Amino acid sequence: MFGSPYIFISTDEKRIIDAFGFLQSTDLEPRYTDAQRNTYLFARAKQEFPCYLSVINDQRDYSIREDVQRALEKQSCSRETDSLVSFAHVDQNRFVAKTDLWGIQHHYYYHKGHTFICSNNCFLIAKLVDVRFDEESLFDYLFFLSPNGDRSWFEGVRLLRPDQAIVYDIPSGSCSVTEETDLYNEMTVKPSEDLVDAMSGLYEKASAVLRGVRTLMSLSAGSDSRTVLSGLLGSGMNVDIVSFGGESFLETRKIRALAKARGLKARIYDFADLLSNWTETFHTASLVTNGLLNPFRVHYGNYYRSLEGDALFEGFVGSEFVKGEIAVGAAASECHVAVIRDGLDVGQAIERTLGFLPDAYRSRMQEYIIERYRGVLQPVESPDGKKEFARQVLESVPGRVFNPLHALGCAHLKLYMPFLSRRVLRAVFQSYGVVHYNSLRKDFPGPVKCLIPECMIVKHFDQRLYRSRLDRRVTFAEALELPLLAADPLRRSRVLLEKLTVRGLHHLQVDAPSLRAAAELFLRENSATMEDGFPWGRIEGKHLLSKRCNLICLKQLMKMDLKQMVDTLLKTSTHR
Repeated sequence: MFGSPYIFISTDEKRIIDAFGFLQSTDLEPRYTDAQRNTYLFARAKQEFPCYLSVINDQRDYSIREDVQRALEKQSCSRETDSLVSFAHVDQNRFVAKTDLWGIQHHYYYHKGHTFICSNNCFLIAKLVDVRFDEESLFDYLFFLSPNGDRSWFEGVRLLRPDQAIVYDIPSGSCSVTEETDLYNEMTVKPSEDLVDAMSGLYEKASAVLRGVRTLMSLSAGSDSRTVLSGLLGSGMNVDIVSFGGESFLETRKIRALAKARGLKARIYDFADLLSNWTETFHTASLVTNGLLNPFRVHYGNYYRSLEGDALFEGFVGSEFVKGEIAVGAAASECHVAVIRDGLDVGQAIERTLGFLPDAYRSRMQEYIIERYRGVLQPVESPDGKKEFARQVLESVPGRVFNPLHALGCAHLKLYMPFLSRRVLRAVFQSYGVVHYNSLRKDFPGPVKCLIPECMIVKHFDQRLYRSRLDRRVTFAEALELPLLAADPLRRSRVLLEKLTVRGLHHLQVDAPSLRAAAELFLRENSATMEDGFPWGRIEGKHLLSKRCNLICLKQLMKMDLKQMVDTLLKTSTHR
């Protein structure tokens, strides 16, 4: 089953053996057992091979057996497929786990002495070995929005990097990790095909795989989801529109109008009860996504669990990250942007954004960030800066931004994210990626010229959508056909007109002020101080509020006992 938790354990430490003993009585099944060596693989999936499997853009163009064999032979796991495959399995007395090309579906591992543990949830490992939060990971989180590289939240618990595999030899107790794939090289050196041809190939295979399947399209008023929709319509796939939000929202009305004009069924999920169960939803979603879910996106948990269908196409944050069109506070942090765009040094950036932290804490953070990330923190407009920013975007943003959607959506749906196709992304990156320009902007989502790749795709697949109005108040046609100097004033005039006449768009289809109030209440009810190395300060600024909510939630999750944590994971990954 997609999105199901698993945990592999091999140890001779009695305390850990006693701790995981209760798993024998949960809904997690022992899929592999070697009692003599105290080695077990617990999983909920029903497949015979592998025990745990997760696929995005399922084009049936991969072989798990071949990938397992490549990992056993310590070869690179990178293969030219549109499918993004992640798995865990015991094969030939060895345990093998591999994450997908973009590091979206995580695998974490811990190896010390005669103890090896691997899981797709770092909290399970941390509870079993009773490790502390890692201070350097907290520094990363406060400065970059997430632990970087192979770091998890916890000391000694490591994350497999994009396209990496780990092999654990059960008899000897030794493990090895394959080399990382150079994603920047993948995107810049290898030849790319035409963008429209790459997108057409993906839809052609998807339509064959999904024939007779009830397919959903998660639609917003923005450009990326409409780009994905154009391909579905152009390929002749039957699709129903789904979204979420209040009926009074302008975005909801635009979605309904677009669906009606194209003769499509549309269902809008209105989460009127979101605030009443906000705390419970946030705890649950944060556990599923390893604590990296923004508190203002807790509605995604209810949204994906409400969907009734077989496959789901997503356009969320489609091509923005590969073009460098990164929103401050969504994928790029205020601290990071202050250094690479605004020219502040690390100390000034920390002081401006995190000045509430104790002096000693800020001093340690500054020293650590400068020492570890000196090469990354170059001006983003410089040649080296663009290259380093592009590397970080490719290696961290997909896993960080898309993993929450994957973990929630794949509980019971085949998930498709066409902009994550290796061929499509390479075609976008080589013409429009951050090595050519970037729009790390204060006025995200940026200028009309950023729409050019989407315009080319939509123009090929669907002329009617090509003329449709976007949330940027221009059409695809205007964005491609009008000079920037003409299109941008047009967009600005329409923005002003809508402000004067109708209620504005609601980002992410939720009432942000109400969510902010719920988040502030959550903070006040749960903690007035932070312990065990967690920083604390006044509530001011939505991004700091987001960080503090996540930190307190992480702390509370670690207070769960192991059985409660497993029960929560199983409940949130249940098939409808």
